[in-house]
Amino acid sequence: MLALCACGVAGVEAVATAPAPVPPRVAASVAVVAATLLTAWLLVRRTRPTRAVTVAPLLLAALLLVPYTVGSPWPGQAGLLVAGLLVAFPPRAALPLSLLVVLGAAAAELTTTPPDVVRAVLVVADTVALGLALFGLSLLVQAVGELAEAREELARVAAVQERERLSRDVHDLLGMSLSAIALKCELTVRLLPPDAGLARTQLDEVLALARRALADVRQVTHGGAPTGLDDELDNAQDALTAVDVRVRLDRAAPCPGGPAGAALAAVLREGVTNVLRHSDASWCAIAIRTEGGAVHLEIVNDGVRPARPGGRAGTGLRNLAERTAAVGGVLCAETDGRVHRLRASVPAPDG
Repeated sequence: MLALCACGVAGVEAVATAPAPVPPRVAASVAVVAATLLTAWLLVRRTRPTRAVTVAPLLLAALLLVPYTVGSPWPGQAGLLVAGLLVAFPPRAALPLSLLVVLGAAAAELTTTPPDVVRAVLVVADTVALGLALFGLSLLVQAVGELAEAREELARVAAVQERERLSRDVHDLLGMSLSAIALKCELTVRLLPPDAGLARTQLDEVLALARRALADVRQVTHGGAPTGLDDELDNAQDALTAVDVRVRLDRAAPCPGGPAGAALAAVLREGVTNVLRHSDASWCAIAIRTEGGAVHLEIVNDGVRPARPGGRAGTGLRNLAERTAAVGGVLCAETDGRVHRLRASVPAPDG
């Protein structure tokens, strides 16, 4: 584009210093600027051909004829038209038309009195050089656009392949393991004597959890809507109760749907998982409420373990913070003694 700007400046300077009245020189300057902008448009539009692209060289030729009314224009002026022809038409039509333009520009110099042969040669050289240079820039623009499209397509294909690989791995590994756990639990329940009430109750709860986890795996690997926040609240209560954690569940507000609800469901899953795996909680309070135009989810438990020397923080909370921020919300976690509090806030849905 800098080359086009230089062409425009040179063309305006040539007509501005011509020995002609001011109004024609102003009109010629405007024509040169318009021709330069039209050429730039043609170069950019090469990757998206339209009917206007084939009509534009006619308008470009008309604009470039205007500087000849005030005297001899800048020698390379016709190169803009050559570039426009090469861009707009296929080679079998563009090359003969470009040759006619070059010969016409040279003839305009030879018809003066006396004929200026040196300037005619200069016009031919400048016209050919500028036309080919601008055409080469148009090819570069096209190549860059095609490269960007190819990169996007490769990224899309890679993402699809990675999702398919992950789906296969989750289905083959977790699906088989969870199915085996469910079958073992069913067999154990049948083998227990009828009076083994507590053991049977615990195994029934483990079996329910295994079946629910297996259903989640199948849902992820085969597609489908994610589990809603209402269902996640029930799942969290069942999971915590199964390990003898007292649960206080406060549903003071309706559970939101859509992206906000999905984000809160993810926070709830991760928060309850942390309680089960990384705490010695005896109770856990889960509350959802609406306040200040936002929906708040809070998970509080009393099972904070002492920090281990050299222990590293996990990435779960950081991932949740990013996911919550993606829907315009915030996530915060704090510890007070043995009490841990995880709070997520997302904008309340309209209506």
